[in-house]
Amino acid sequence: MYRYAGDKRWEDCGQPGQCRRLFGLASFGGGLYVTAEDGRCYVYAGDRNWRECGLRHHAGEQRGGRRSESYFGHHCYGGTIPRAEVFRYNPLVAPGVPVEALLSEPKPQRRVRRLAPPPEPASPAWTSVRRFLDPAGYEFQSPNEWARVTSLTTFQGKLFASLGSCTSSRLDAPCDFRGTVWSMEAGRNVSYDRDLGPGWKHLTAVRRGDRLELYVDGQLVATSAAFTPADYDLTTQCPLRIGFGEVDYFSGKIREVRLCQRALTADEISGLAAEQPSLGRTP
Repeated sequence: MYRYAGDKRWEDCGQPGQCRRLFGLASFGGGLYVTAEDGRCYVYAGDRNWRECGLRHHAGEQRGGRRSESYFGHHCYGGTIPRAEVFRYNPLVAPGVPVEALLSEPKPQRRVRRLAPPPEPASPAWTSVRRFLDPAGYEFQSPNEWARVTSLTTFQGKLFASLGSCTSSRLDAPCDFRGTVWSMEAGRNVSYDRDLGPGWKHLTAVRRGDRLELYVDGQLVATSAAFTPADYDLTTQCPLRIGFGEVDYFSGKIREVRLCQRALTADEISGLAAEQPSLGRTP
């Protein structure tokens, strides 16, 4: 691993494990994570040292992880080959805690594959979320038959996964598999996926009945899908974090933070956004 130091210089950051190839760099929880070719995940501990975070794929699987992405709080997701499987990493999870599959899209009907419940992962911190390619009673004979998760990314509060063949050839993976894109949503989220631009901005997040709303400068810019409020218990011992994310942190200044015990109306939000920030006093 190398880190760019500027002026065309690269600094040696050491070797995670003993593998010859590394994949899937991801920023998560303030740390830098990488997956080796054998499926083991490592986090950078500084001074050219790396700490192992467990084996992502199943015991006996031929190859390991490829893509990684942080999503939804204290979780990081990674894709593997040869079965195009997505695993979720949570360093706080206890061994043996069951985790349900969150992907809710309809299961496609394919001639040679079935979607089966995945076995337990090799490391307790890694939980299989979805296996996309699972030939019934068939063992892979050639890398040309493998499949992989080609990319993972977040957008509009969801985690997206694209699928393809292992060798990137259009002839390897079946036509009803390669090139497909899947998404999942953990709980309910609302996001604004555009640059806010320079200067002061007024942001308001509202839980109104069965939806979440997001306002920028008094204007509604995003609304979540409908949900049943009783399905979401917000009781937690974790602290509320504002401007502190798992992938990146807010860069700028925050003032006039307000927490309300009810959902503000659109007119109330517009009125608050029209107020000038009191820059001369402590909020």
